[in-house]
Amino acid sequence: MRVNMDFRRLRSWTKKLGRRGENAAVALLKTEGFSILSRNCRIGNAGELDIVARDGTTIVFVEVKTRYQKNPDYTPAPVDNLKLHQIKRIRRGATAYMRALEDPPFQIRFDLIEVLAGRFFIHSLNHRKAFIPSRDLRRNKREFPCPPKFF
Repeated sequence: MRVNMDFRRLRSWTKKLGRRGENAAVALLKTEGFSILSRNCRIGNAGELDIVARDGTTIVFVEVKTRYQKNPDYTPAPVDNLKLHQIKRIRRGATAYMRALEDPPFQIRFDLIEVLAGRFFIHSLNHRKAFIPSRDLRRNKREFPCPPKFF
């Protein structure tokens, strides 16, 4: 039995949902006093960072997880979609970002923003600060192409 499904349309819909979630997360961060340094930042093959923000003297790497809320009574938490390989990708991207900035004297934090989105509006936002424990990322200095120009 063969199921015909337009995967391009499904992929386009999930990208739009993710973009809506990221836009809501950026608006939340701005209301909390963060300054946004970068969105969807890629440095080499290290991975992609959803949002890089600055909170005082702390550089915050924010992962945004958006989930469509079809049933208002029960929707699994967006954090359930965060896998170990994604956490490693975020760490690789953060390491590359800090190396590209030549290791500035800032503290580092990894946050998670969970977004529950409906068909027409955002139902809820949950900002979890220091969700991923940060280790020392300043090891194995190497050169990376295209350093970001945010400072």
